[in-house]
Amino acid sequence: MLSHRIKPLITAYFINGSILIVLSHFFRQQSWDYTFLYFGRLIYGGSTLNNYLSVFWYMTTYAITVFLTTLLISFVKNIWLQFIIAIGCFFLGVSLQDVTFMGNYSFPWDAQIALLAIFWMLLGYYFFKLFPKVHWKNKLIFGGLGLTLFVFLIYLYAKGKLDFVLWLKSSNIHSGFQAFIIPPLLCLVVFIIAEAIERAGGFIPLKFIGQNTDIIMFYHRAAFDITTLASFTDNWYFRIIVGLIAPILLAWTIQWLKNNRFKRKKTAQDR
Repeated sequence: MLSHRIKPLITAYFINGSILIVLSHFFRQQSWDYTFLYFGRLIYGGSTLNNYLSVFWYMTTYAITVFLTTLLISFVKNIWLQFIIAIGCFFLGVSLQDVTFMGNYSFPWDAQIALLAIFWMLLGYYFFKLFPKVHWKNKLIFGGLGLTLFVFLIYLYAKGKLDFVLWLKSSNIHSGFQAFIIPPLLCLVVFIIAEAIERAGGFIPLKFIGQNTDIIMFYHRAAFDITTLASFTDNWYFRIIVGLIAPILLAWTIQWLKNNRFKRKKTAQDR
């Protein structure tokens, strides 16, 4: 079960990472020495990844978090003890942000960030068991209060009265307490907004994007860059539009190929 969840993440990480490194080599006219070194950085991962692969740190951190959280839930049956351990791991991860790993500023696969994410994932695990049982009117109240809070926090941040920095990839966290409280509250507001959209009849493009976030996340940086390099116009609106549409079209093409392959396979079985 655990292997079934983690193996696809690691496979997608290395396959798509390798494709993007090759694309970067040709489109950015990089030397083979640089490209081979980049394959080495793909293995190490974390904050060493940049350009086309800048978002790839998330995949390995997520895989480690899934592994550790699954172990925690499987071997520690007491829920309160699970949260005590997860909270301890969270603040341990915060304390490690200035610690180097064998002379490197980042840990392999940004493993120290997984210590923070264990708490968030465990919270989400139990939250989604409770969330469907909460009455919709109460969700609206929670969502309204949460949204008001975030408008207030944004106001404080704009006025320079809130020092909120949470750059997980580079392990730059100014306040462990803020990192502990604010992201879960923001997620709660997002979940309530998502349910409101679903109750209103849904929105098919958003549903498609949600089902294909991995492909869009992997390739949007490359799409922006390649569009900029190959564009016949300096209009940045055009480059942004194409840069957004290209990975969405790629995701649609992959899904279309998968659906047609499934249909052909089913037709062959029916015969």
